[in-house]
Amino acid sequence: MSCQISTLCSIWFSVFTITVANGDSDLAFGSIGPKFEVAAIDGWPEDSVSFLNEYVVGSKPLLFQGAAKQSPAYTRWKDEYFLGLEDAEHTEVTVETEKKENRTQAAVVMYFKEFVEVYKYGNLYMVESVPDFLRKDVLLPQPLQCPELEDVILETIMWFSNGGTKSVLHFDAVDNINCVFSGSKEIYLIDPVKFADKVPIDHPEGNYCGVDVDRVNYTMYPGLREVEYYHATIEEGDCFFIPFKWFHQVRSQGRNIAVNIWFSHFGVLRQDFQKCHDIDIVEKDNTLMECDFPGLNQLNKDIDIIREVFSDLVRYRGVSTNDGLFDVLGKNHEDHLPPSIGPGLRRIMSKIFDVLDKDLDGQLVYDEVSTTTDETWNKVKDLFHEFEEYVTGDHEDLVMPEDEISDSAINARDEL
Repeated sequence: MSCQISTLCSIWFSVFTITVANGDSDLAFGSIGPKFEVAAIDGWPEDSVSFLNEYVVGSKPLLFQGAAKQSPAYTRWKDEYFLGLEDAEHTEVTVETEKKENRTQAAVVMYFKEFVEVYKYGNLYMVESVPDFLRKDVLLPQPLQCPELEDVILETIMWFSNGGTKSVLHFDAVDNINCVFSGSKEIYLIDPVKFADKVPIDHPEGNYCGVDVDRVNYTMYPGLREVEYYHATIEEGDCFFIPFKWFHQVRSQGRNIAVNIWFSHFGVLRQDFQKCHDIDIVEKDNTLMECDFPGLNQLNKDIDIIREVFSDLVRYRGVSTNDGLFDVLGKNHEDHLPPSIGPGLRRIMSKIFDVLDKDLDGQLVYDEVSTTTDETWNKVKDLFHEFEEYVTGDHEDLVMPEDEISDSAINARDEL
């Protein structure tokens, strides 16, 4: 809800400013600041092209009221139905053990049937790709039924709990349609175009902010005083569009089951989706069973995403040195691998840094990154692939002596 009377708004803000003046507060994320309700429509849009142009390309959230009711899952997905499925007995799923998201927590693996039997009695939260045997129950969101968009769909996740979950404040490097089949969700969003410099992503390795979403510390995160929020309640049977890179935080209420579809933002931009005007001649009852989901790792092959990552790191996160780049992109891997692996990781990251450091002055600035050519970004993409293979592969023959790292990096750039 936005403020309509400036005097009342001023009083409202002054009261909250006094409340949290000393930093820590008893206020949950989204409690302070102007709030705007997200636009809503009944069901799916009549014209997919208009939705893609106005909301995906235009980067605006949208609530689809009642759209999830078209999927069989809306009426079928009761516990009794799940327990009666033979595949539920031998399909393993990943389960978090805390409802308040903590990305350092250990997850457990159990059979889906076992989870359904016990989830209502504790803090278990299933976060898993939609099991194959349930995909026939979920219709692909109507705006994505267009054949031209087949290759942009990346992943689908099922979120299942007895309610009370709280996500971290984060963003996703994809577009997202989330459909709620049981319970409800409350979501607060922040526009990254307006407020990217106000939301500190102090965990860039996971695209999230470490703020306590139940008790916001405005001394540690002062920018959160200055942002505007978009808000929506996603009721049972609704779907919701979360745009690419929009900051958001989500809470769930009641027995809660949702399914989201992540799809490539730049993939949409590269498609001729104007052809989707002809979607009315296409069957609109494709389920998730008819889709291929290659996974979010596909983003590592997209030079537009890679360009976006580096631009954000330099422009908003202050990354300007080789060491700073490694701290963000490599340190987490180094901390979880044998000490002998570190030099190899740093070798590859040094290659990436020097490829981008056009004047070889040891400092990255935004102008360098923003004017880098596609040819160079393709080289960075290949180096990222090398980095991933190094992290997961056999390292014995790959570790380079420390004194060879810098020369190797410069040579890699010179090849361009």
